[in-house]
This record gives sequence, C-alpha cells and structure tokens, in this order.
Amino acid sequence: MSYVFAAAEQAHADVVPHVRAINMTPADGDSIQNTHASAVLHRRARIEAEIARLNQTILDLKSELNTLAPISALPPEILAKIFIACVDEPESGFTRGRCARIRLTHVCSHWRSVALQSSALWTDLALPAAPALVQEFLARSKSLPLRLYVYSEDYHFSLDGSIASMFQDCHPSLYESMASILKEMPMSRIRTIRMKAVSPASSRRLYDNLDGPAPLLESVELDNRTPYQSITATSSGLPLPPFMHNGHPERLRRLVLKHHPFRWIDIASYSLGHLTISCNLTPAGKGNHMQDFLHAIESMPLLETLDMENAIPSLPSSMTELPRPTSIIPLTRLHSMRLSDISSSNCANILNHFSFPALSTLNLSVRMESELFAEKLAGCLREKVPFWDKVRTLKCSMSEWSFPSLQMQTSPSDCSGAPHAPGCKLDFELTDELIILGPWILSTMCREIPWKQVQTLQVSGLSLMSVNGWIAAFEGMEHVTVLNITGDGGVRHLIDALGHFTPVSGTSTLFGTPVQDTVSMKLFPRLRVITLEGVRIADDATFDEGGVGEVTDKLLNCIMMRYECGVEIHTLRITRCINIDKDDIAKLDEVMPGVDWDAYVYAEEPEYEYERSGDEDSYSAYYDSDYDESFVPDDDSIY
Repeated sequence: MSYVFAAAEQAHADVVPHVRAINMTPADGDSIQNTHASAVLHRRARIEAEIARLNQTILDLKSELNTLAPISALPPEILAKIFIACVDEPESGFTRGRCARIRLTHVCSHWRSVALQSSALWTDLALPAAPALVQEFLARSKSLPLRLYVYSEDYHFSLDGSIASMFQDCHPSLYESMASILKEMPMSRIRTIRMKAVSPASSRRLYDNLDGPAPLLESVELDNRTPYQSITATSSGLPLPPFMHNGHPERLRRLVLKHHPFRWIDIASYSLGHLTISCNLTPAGKGNHMQDFLHAIESMPLLETLDMENAIPSLPSSMTELPRPTSIIPLTRLHSMRLSDISSSNCANILNHFSFPALSTLNLSVRMESELFAEKLAGCLREKVPFWDKVRTLKCSMSEWSFPSLQMQTSPSDCSGAPHAPGCKLDFELTDELIILGPWILSTMCREIPWKQVQTLQVSGLSLMSVNGWIAAFEGMEHVTVLNITGDGGVRHLIDALGHFTPVSGTSTLFGTPVQDTVSMKLFPRLRVITLEGVRIADDATFDEGGVGEVTDKLLNCIMMRYECGVEIHTLRITRCINIDKDDIAKLDEVMPGVDWDAYVYAEEPEYEYERSGDEDSYSAYYDSDYDESFVPDDDSIY
C-alpha cells in the first residue's frame, strides 16, 4: 500500500509544474525573467565596480612607486630639459612609430604633466605630418619661436626615382595637405627653417606656400637634391624662397645652400655668421661675377664660419697671373674656413683678397693644375694663415687613385701629445691633375710654408720621394724630435737622407775618413725618436734566406752616423712591420740597446692565382665559410 501512495505522489510532483506552466500567463513569465536579468546585471555591476576600484588602487600604487624612482627626485625644470635633450632631433611624418614627444606624455601622469607644461618641448614642427598633430604642437608651444623642418615626400624615397614617382601618384593629397599647413604657418614665430627636396618642382611647390616676413628667422637650410641621382642645370631657374626676400631677415645668422642655385647679390646679409654653400655638379658661380662674390663677403663682417664647395666664380682658364687685389677685405671674426673642389689659381686668388687674423681652422681640397699656381698658392698660405708658429704636429701622406693626392694635416700638439694651441688645425688635400707634380708639390709646400715649430712629423705613402727630395722638402724643420713612418713609401730613401750631414769647419776622422770637426745633419738635427709602423723591413727573398733586412742595414748606418755626429737617436719603435724577426732586432740592439719592438712577426704569403674550373670548390679560398648566399635582409635593414 505504501508503494502505491509513493508512486501517486511522484506522479503528482511531475505533473504539477507542467500544469502550472500551461496555466501561467505571459506576464508571469516576463516577471521571472526580468527578476533574473536584474540580478545578473546587479552582480556584473558590482564586479565591474570592484575591478575599477582595484585598477585604480593599482594605478595609485604605481604612481606612488614612480615617486620613489631616482628620476622623480629631479625638479620639473630639470626633467623638462632632459626631455628636450632626448628628442632634439626633429621627426617627420614618416618616422616609424609615434612621435617621441607624444610617447613621453604616455609614460606616467607626472611625465605627462611636465611635458605638457614645457612649451619648449613642442617647438619643432616636421612635415609631412597630420594637420591635427601640427595644430596640437602649435598650441602646446604657445608663443615660443619655432623650428620648421619640411621634407618633400620623394626625398625620403630618393633611392629609386620610380618609387618617388609612384608614391606621389598614389598620394596626390600629400602635397595639398602640406601646402595647407604651410599657408597657415605663423612665419612671425619661425626661428629655423630646414627644407629638403629632390627637384626644382618639389622645392618650388614648398617655397610658394611660405610667404610673409620672418623677423625671428636665424637659420635657413635649403637642400635641393637627391643623394643618388645626378644633379643637372635644370634647377638654374629655382629662386630663393619668398621669406628670404621679405626685408632680408635681420637676425639671420646661419645660411646653408646645398645643390641650390643662387646669386651672390641675393644672399648678402650683414648679420650672417655661418655660410655653407655646396653646389657639386651645378656650379653656382656660373653667371656670377667675382666682384659680386667679393662684395657679398665684404657685406658679412660678422662671418665666423665659411664653407664653400664649387661655389666661387672662376678665373679665366687663359690667365697666367693672379689679379692684383684693389683692396684687402678683413674678416676679423672668421675662425673656420673650408674651400673644396677648387683650383689652385682660384684658391690663391681668394686668399689674396682677404685677411683672416682670427683664423684657427683651414680645410682645403685643391686641384693643382700647374707649377706656377702651386707656388702662388703656397706663397698665399704663408702670408695669410696666422697660426704657423702654433703648429706642432704635421702629417704628410700620398694616395694614388685616378690622380695622385697629397694630404697635409696639422694639429697643435707637441711630441708628448699635450695640446699647445687648442683649435688651430689645417687640412690640405692637393690633387695633382698633371700626375707629375706629386713630390714637387710636397717640396714646394714644405719649403714655402714656415713649419719651423713642428716637433712631430708623420709620413706615409711618399714612395716617389728620392733622397734629395726628402732633404729638399723637410730640411727646414729643425725642431722635429719625433718621426713616425708608416708603410713602405720612400722609407729607404728617407733613412738614407737621415744620415746625410753638412761639414762646418776643421777636420777629424770619422770611421777612418777625414771629416770636418763640426757637422750638421741635413735633416732633423734634434731628432730623438723614430717609429716604424707597417714597414717592409726586408725583401721577400732576403727574408726567406734568413738575411738581415735591407731597412735594418740602413737603420744601422743611420743610427751610427747620427751618434758619431752628436745627434743620437734615443728611441726606436717598431710596430707591426713586415718581414722582420729577432735577428734584425739583435743587430739593432748592438748599436742602440733597448729597441722597442712589439715582437710581431709577419711574413707576406705569396699570392696565388685561381683559375676557373668546373669545380666550384676551387673558389673556396675567396669566400668565408659562413657566407650564406640565400640570406635576404628584412625590411628594417634598409632604413
């Protein structure tokens, strides 16, 4: 019986819910669902609120942690200066990633506050960029002077002209956007302008949108070129930007023109302190007269730095004498001058017309077209350069590429390396276009220029110098105490020349030979230190046979001769020389104990010629085993 009652109760329990569901109205169902949904939403809201509270707690803790960092101890003014120093280089719209200045504001709330309050951090405007970004920079910089950097889009892609053209075709609105920004640019706030483009058309489109007076303008750099394509005279019709003509900015201190045509009468400015002109394949001097150039430079009495490459009006090629200057133009503040890609006649003519009493750095790259003008140039250098008595170190080297080139460099250091007159520096590169003047040019430059105070002389690559050539070139350098010889160029003739002496009076016997009582060495009577670096001490055959090197024999004779003449060599240093061993050092130690040798033994291996065969392994001697021909650099490597 109990079993029957239990079954009935179970059936009742199963049926009742279904009956209730059948009899339930729609309003009752919605009420239940709404109650459930409300509970879920309430629960979610409580969870989200808790998450927000915890996140805020984490942020507060991180902020407190940041205050304990060492950099947070800096005053905001110092931190702002650090920010400015870190992002000093301008960024264009093509820079990968976000602008560094923007990234600074996303580090922490303190940095953001400092960055936003530092108006000087936002004074650099680089185009192309989004107009909204430019407007934000203008607002954050408040009323401070601005630096404007403008790059045409094809300048960034100038590696391949087709890429530049394709980019311009795909983005026709880019120039329109830049033009719109430039038209609204507050020229009255611009202090610096740097503009780069690869064609006259690009430059002109940029220039046309920058008009109006620029009273604060101090620095202008105009670069109209592509580094990878030749420059032609097609840019000759490109004028200077309008802002250069609007009253000639009175505060303009720096002007740089690269591959940009100009007229000297258009750039004369009383306030200029730095002038750089580089024209390369487009001689800007063409069409300008020498008098225009002289008048322009004369109108720049505040000039401190002058850097010109292929930018000076040339003398007629038929001229055989330098024109006599009617007056000498004093450049009393000029301390640094560079003249590059200029003939010796034009260089001498320029030096003839000016005086530089404050000059401390001179860099010349000169084409030597004749003996006459080489002598004229040496004479002008002797008369015009004011710091010859301060030069303590002279480096002379010769290189031979398409034309022999003589390099002469100076520095104001004595033999101990201590600076004597900081800032005085000379760098010559004299190219022998006749291919026969090399030794003669060196002899002329050394003879005509007063190098009497030089104490350290470094020579390399002077292979064309004979014994008499060495003596003729360097006999006037009586104060040389240190001689550094690098490479094989003329070293044997130089060592022979070091042993030559001049009789003075009386007679005695030297090595069994009657000589004068008093003698004077023709070269470097005060020489005490000789350094040989990378010199071939012995011929290959001599070294293979175990003989004493030819240079060693000459050194022995030179050292003994100078010792007997009372001008003893105190130190001989031998560094990384070729075909030398302990036998050479032992011989030298006999006449001058304590030779300073690095014990570097190097004998040149004979050169082998590999003939091409069907076996590719025969070329293994030419290649590094780690070289992988299948390697292709990723995209980042080209930037």
